[in-house]
Amino acid sequence: MTWHFKLTRRVRLFLETILVLAMLMVGVVGWGLWHLSQGPVDLKPFLPTLARTFNSWFPGITFSIQDASLEWGGQQQPFIMHVKNVDLKSRRGRTIGNVEEIALGLAPQALIIGQIAPTSIDILNPTVTVTRYPDGHIAFRFDRDNANDEKDTGLKLGEILKALKTENYGVTAFLERIMVSNFTMRYRDFITQQNMVGEGGKILIERSDDDYLEGQALLYMPVGDDLKMVTMDIHPDRAHFRSLATARLPTITAAQIAEWYPDTQELK
Repeated sequence: MTWHFKLTRRVRLFLETILVLAMLMVGVVGWGLWHLSQGPVDLKPFLPTLARTFNSWFPGITFSIQDASLEWGGQQQPFIMHVKNVDLKSRRGRTIGNVEEIALGLAPQALIIGQIAPTSIDILNPTVTVTRYPDGHIAFRFDRDNANDEKDTGLKLGEILKALKTENYGVTAFLERIMVSNFTMRYRDFITQQNMVGEGGKILIERSDDDYLEGQALLYMPVGDDLKMVTMDIHPDRAHFRSLATARLPTITAAQIAEWYPDTQELK
């Protein structure tokens, strides 16, 4: 049996319009992919939009982005956005610091509907400055500028974690990996007048197939004339539906502690 359908002029016009739009979309996507394959695309005209997107992800932080670009990353991660020289402030105006560069792998399925959703976040070469001030309180900043500044700058760790808290599903819906590469930790103590710098740090946190977090963090810290590696392992505890962090500290002698804290010289 053969069925015959006669399309009305209105239906035919509608289908032709859909076909033209589909061809136009394919053409735009193809042009965009070709353009990306020729090199990074400058996103400076979109910096205010990107800053608003970041602000919506983390309502406790105000982001100011100085430069951004989009590049082709290959078939597994086709779209990679680099944002550079990112200034961070709390909503109360307190300075959190500056991050040199963040690379975000973008989910293509989110881009299709006009949204930015990261599949990976790589923070490159950051410096964390930890300062203990004369009154005893400790503040954190994500840059090195205040390493020798007695003025109270930065935020307490709890304030930073609260500012980084997000309830925006868009930033975590496709997120599979967070990595911090080659980070430096600077410690300045105005009470003991001691300085310490840990370098070569790396943090890798991944989401497992069953949605648990796992990964590792490491940092090389100077102790006397030696470099000691401090590590932390993050592993699933599926029996209790959670992830646990286990730290592994290096062996430090009493004499090395005494070298760091002058008021414990009797330990030698």
